Amino acid sequence: MTLCFLYITFLIAVKKIKEGCILVIMLKFFKEPEAKETIQDKEKVDKLYKNYRWKIMFYGYLAYVVSYVGRKNLSIAAPSICTSLGWTNENIGTVSSAFYLTYGVGKFINGLLADRSNVRTFFSTAFICVAIASFCFAFAANFFTPGTALLYALCFLWAVNGWCQSMTFPPIAKSLSYWFTNSERGIRWSIISSSHQVGVVFAGIIANLAISRFGWQSAFYAPAIISALVGILIFTQLRDKPTSLGLPTIEEYKGEIDSNGNSDGKVKNNDGESNYFKTFFKHILGNPLVWPYLSM
Repeated sequence: MTLCFLYITFLIAVKKIKEGCILVIMLKFFKEPEAKETIQDKEKVDKLYKNYRWKIMFYGYLAYVVSYVGRKNLSIAAPSICTSLGWTNENIGTVSSAFYLTYGVGKFINGLLADRSNVRTFFSTAFICVAIASFCFAFAANFFTPGTALLYALCFLWAVNGWCQSMTFPPIAKSLSYWFTNSERGIRWSIISSSHQVGVVFAGIIANLAISRFGWQSAFYAPAIISALVGILIFTQLRDKPTSLGLPTIEEYKGEIDSNGNSDGKVKNNDGESNYFKTFFKHILGNPLVWPYLSM
C-alpha cells in the first residue's frame, strides 16, 4: 500500500510539473518582447517604420476580412446543414447563440490579455485556433449521427470558434495605437472598419461556391485553410511595438505628444506606471454615461 501510494503521488507530481512547464512555455510565448536599444540611424528608422506601418494596415485588414469569412459561414450554410442533418432553424439558432456568448465574453477578456501580450504570437495563435475549431466543426459530423450528441458537439466547437474569433480584433487595435499617432488613427480606423463589410461579401462567395461543389462541410474547411495560412503570414510578417525593434515610439518619431503628456500613448498613474484596471474602473465603469448601455 505504501509503495502504491508513493507511486501515485509521484505520478501526480510529474503531471503537475508538466502542467507547470506548459504554463511557463505559454507565458513566455505570449509575453511582450523587451524594448531594444534605440536605433540611431534615421534612415534605417524611416525604412523600418514605413515597412511595418504598411504591414500593420495590410495584414490587419486581410486578417479581419478572413475573420468574418470564418464566422458568417454558418448562416450561409444553414439551409444545407438543415437538409443534411434534419435540423430546424431552432437548432441553428442554438449553435449560433453559443458563438455569440463566448465571443462577447472573450472580446472583453482577450482585449485585456492582448494589451499585455506579443501582437505577433497572440494574433497568429488566434487564427490557428480559429482554423482548428472550424475544421473540427465540419469534421464532427463524421463522428456523430444526427441527434442531441451532434448538436452539443457542434455547439461546443462553434463556441470555441467564438472565443478564438474574439482574439482577432484586439491585436489590431493595439497595433494601430502603437504604430500610428492620434492624428493618424482616424483614417486608419475607418479603413480597417470597412473590412467587416468586405468580409461578409467574401464569406458569401466562398461559402456558396464551396457548398455548391463539395457540400456544407466544405464551407467550414475552406475558411479553416485560409485562416491557418493567415496565421502563418501574421507570425512571419508582423511584430509587436516599435520599441521591440529598436525604434522610438510613434509619438517620438512623429514629434507628437498625447493628451496625457506621454510619448508612448499609455495612460499612467502618478508614479509614471501604466494602470489599465484603474483607468477601466474609474473612467469607464465610473462614468455615469456608460451605465444606461450596461443595463441594456
